[in-house]
Formats: sequence, structure tokens, C-alpha cells
Amino acid sequence: MTLRGHKKRLSILKASLPRKSNPEEEAALSRIISYLDSLAARKASGDILVQQEIESVCAFMKRNTYSKKIKSKY
Repeated sequence: MTLRGHKKRLSILKASLPRKSNPEEEAALSRIISYLDSLAARKASGDILVQQEIESVCAFMKRNTYSKKIKSKY
């Protein structure tokens, strides 16, 4: 492997490592999970209106989620 190839491979590996999350992101994720848990609890208790809310949240999350694609040449 050439030096350029080695550096490129190393940068690809570094990019694929999970980055450290900051406290604000962790708090936001915790609130989202808490909300989804409350929806599940409402559905389990027989709330007939929660299904529409679940579908709305699902559509919102699909629209606002960025997919991460890593291209590889090997």
C-alpha cells in the first residue's frame, strides 16, 4: 500500500469511528426516548388517539433524519 493509500485508508477509518456526544445531544436524545416511551405506554393502556400521534411522529422523524453514507473503494 502506498503512503497516499495508507493515509486515505486511515482517514476513512477515523471518519467511521463514533464521535463523542456532547451533553446537549444526550439530553435531547433522552427526552425523545422518554416521549416515545410515553406513547408506547399510552398505546398499551388502550388510548385510541395515540396511533395517529405515533404515525405523525414517525413521519416527522423520517423527514428530519439525515442518512450517513460512507463510500468505499475496496
